[in-house]
Amino acid sequence: MRKIQSGLRTVFEAYFIFGLLIAALMLGGVGCAPSVYVVRNGEKLEYEEAAARALNEALDVYKTTKDLKKTVRALNRVCKDFPASSHCPEALIKQIVLLAEHKWWRWVENRASYFLEYYGESEQTPLVKYWLLQSYLHQGRMIKAREIALRIPLNRLPEDAAAHLKFLRAEIFFQSGHWDALFKECISILKKESPFKEGCQVLIDKALSIFPPDEVLRYQRILQSIPSLVNKLIDIADSYASQGDVSRALKILRRINVTGKPVLKKKLETRIRELEVASGNASGKILGMLLPLTGGMRSWGERVLKGFLFAYAGINLSSDVKVVVEDVGTTTVSAVNAFYSLMKEDKPSLIIGPVSAVGASALLRHSLVFRIPIVNITQVEGIAAASPYAFRLYLSPRAMVDALVRYSINQLHLQRFGIFFPRDGYGYFMMNIFWDTVVEHGGKVTMAKSYDPAHTDVLADVKLMVGTYYMDVFKKEAEEKGETLPPDFQPQPQVNFDALFVPDVASKSAFIARQLAYADVLGVQLLGTNLWNSQRLIELGENFVEGAIFADGFFADSPLPDVKNFVDDFYSEYGEKPDASIVYVYTFARSVLKFMDEGERDGETMRRYLLSTAFVGPAGTLSFDEKGELVHPVYIIAVEGGRFVGK
Repeated sequence: MRKIQSGLRTVFEAYFIFGLLIAALMLGGVGCAPSVYVVRNGEKLEYEEAAARALNEALDVYKTTKDLKKTVRALNRVCKDFPASSHCPEALIKQIVLLAEHKWWRWVENRASYFLEYYGESEQTPLVKYWLLQSYLHQGRMIKAREIALRIPLNRLPEDAAAHLKFLRAEIFFQSGHWDALFKECISILKKESPFKEGCQVLIDKALSIFPPDEVLRYQRILQSIPSLVNKLIDIADSYASQGDVSRALKILRRINVTGKPVLKKKLETRIRELEVASGNASGKILGMLLPLTGGMRSWGERVLKGFLFAYAGINLSSDVKVVVEDVGTTTVSAVNAFYSLMKEDKPSLIIGPVSAVGASALLRHSLVFRIPIVNITQVEGIAAASPYAFRLYLSPRAMVDALVRYSINQLHLQRFGIFFPRDGYGYFMMNIFWDTVVEHGGKVTMAKSYDPAHTDVLADVKLMVGTYYMDVFKKEAEEKGETLPPDFQPQPQVNFDALFVPDVASKSAFIARQLAYADVLGVQLLGTNLWNSQRLIELGENFVEGAIFADGFFADSPLPDVKNFVDDFYSEYGEKPDASIVYVYTFARSVLKFMDEGERDGETMRRYLLSTAFVGPAGTLSFDEKGELVHPVYIIAVEGGRFVGK
């Protein structure tokens, strides 16, 4: 018992002496007591000087070894050996910074908490709280992080730390769903120069992306100047407009303020103009046409118009169905302007056109906003799928190639296919479709070679295709055998395909057929697309295209009486034979005009009619699938005896 009491007395005396030492240091700080000296490494030093040396030595450990653990232990000894020194808080802060740099966040929390417990009144307290906040965030302790974030005074932090703290607060508000606080914090960051502007914009965008429309509208006034909100509001307005609630869409757009943002202002003004035009009722007795009647696509526009006018002239309408034609020109802007000119003045319940991919793409969204079917006449597949009010009245390249490949494999018993195609958009597009279709039906593509579409003479490419171009190779082989090639030597072509697919226009394909024969590529079945459906193929190709086959959506030389009468009548009127695009428009127009003649039709009624109707005409029965793509027959046509014959 006495030993225990003696031990307690010793401990008490030690703490008593330590307390006196601290008191003496504190009094010494104000000049009321003599300095305290410490013997360190055999040298007598003042207490503060010894602490400073210990701190520098601890920092040297990190400089020389980069060992974080040894450095932290050395800095701990500074506080252990000199607890009353002004260098102890500094040692703690050095630990916190090093630990944070190495992402030892639990130790950052430990050291920061210790600092705040014993040195909470220090000038460095806000900075330590800033590091403690980061440790909470990295440990996912959001409640703790939010509590301390709101208690750190920004004006007592360095400028870069203050900017970062504001952004950290924004992140906390986002994670905790405090949207008002998030937007307030982010707007204050966006108004000034800050490295965290982009991060704040991302947070706002994320928040807006998960908000339902009503929630976004609630923050419209707070976030009026944020571009992403403006775009979100325009999307919401478009959504309401596509559902037929144009008045609500206009109300949303008219509240948006985009002062000082010319790009957004123009976009907003365009949307308001669109919806103001769309707010009127479409007429059930007006059909609109958007066709290129000037520029490079003029011939296409005129062909479509011929097909329509031929249908219009051939039926008797009991009422006045008005047809309005607008020239879409050649650009996206001119196409959109033509559309709005048509909608502002006449408001049709159905539009036929345009015929270019550019024009069709530009008007996809408008078909949704106005809820009016737009029947595009373009070869670009899939374009109608972007809107339930978009349709495509044109031959399907995939259906055409599928019919051609099936006939070649099943009827002609061909298995090996070559592809000789122009290096342009159409050539690559058709090459890929043909290759995929051949593989799908069990055939093989054994050769694919491209050529420059600008060159009429492609004999060199043909020789490259069959291995007869490089004469030097044959000469070298003969020399190695000690032989000499005769002057009239011609190498034999290496043909590893039974059929050759050439997706090019009729005139170019006719020249290619001639050059194949000149290169001794004989006995190969020539395959083509609907571009071959022209007398130019036979006129220029002569006997070199004999036996060639291609696929098309209409066979003008059919012996069927209905087809023959239609072709003859059309030829008498326009002096040319109709192609598939003309026949499709003719067939479609006859049916649609009769339907509109029977009563008032709005856009939705017309859309349902298009999806449920079979259009019967000279090319057979046409219909639209659920995606608005045309479903149509495909005809296999061959060249036999110098004329086209259906197979």
